[in-house]
Amino acid sequence: MQVTETKNEGLAREFKVVVPAAHIEEKVVAKLDEIKDQVRLPGFRPGKIPAKLLRQRYGQAVMGEVLEAAVNENTGKVLNDNDLRPAVQPKIEVTKFDEGGDLEFDIAVEIIPVIEAMDFKKLNLTREVVELDDSKVTETLERIASAQGSTEPLKRKRKSKAGDVVVIDFLGKIDGEAFEGGKAEDYELELGSGSFIEGFEDQLTGVNAGDELVVKVKFP
Repeated sequence: MQVTETKNEGLAREFKVVVPAAHIEEKVVAKLDEIKDQVRLPGFRPGKIPAKLLRQRYGQAVMGEVLEAAVNENTGKVLNDNDLRPAVQPKIEVTKFDEGGDLEFDIAVEIIPVIEAMDFKKLNLTREVVELDDSKVTETLERIASAQGSTEPLKRKRKSKAGDVVVIDFLGKIDGEAFEGGKAEDYELELGSGSFIEGFEDQLTGVNAGDELVVKVKFP
């Protein structure tokens, strides 16, 4: 087996492996010899099937098994010889093989880094102190409070304005056709919150409860 390291960057390693054709052929012959007593062909006693006929009938299956074993075996050897501990399953890609020729394949692997023990007594720690700005604290509390606010129906009839929460049913259309996700019922929308597409909430300001209207907006 011939191994060439093609990449060594950080935790990434890549190798090109060439397994000689003679080694592949040796394994195929050994495997065929192993199965000759197990197979049955009409006109031949067990173990007496000619090697040429045995290869014709079972050569492809045996070759596939031998190649898979060769890739797995040599991949493990490359990792062991280079003292590498894979972090994930190595990526294997067969780049060349013709019957009677060498087997060539690439190995790409991410390895586990070497972590050396250290003396924690030598560590210096700094405790960070955050200086609180009273205005920022107040602003945050007000934002939290507004998010937890409650609503109640209007006590007298008037037109809607910014800050109101309106309950709406809507159906969105583009070129007259309804689109997916553009429909809702009893949706609570705070006017002025900016949670809807630009211009939508503005057109709901200054209307009465129960009004029906067409809102026109431009999608980004």
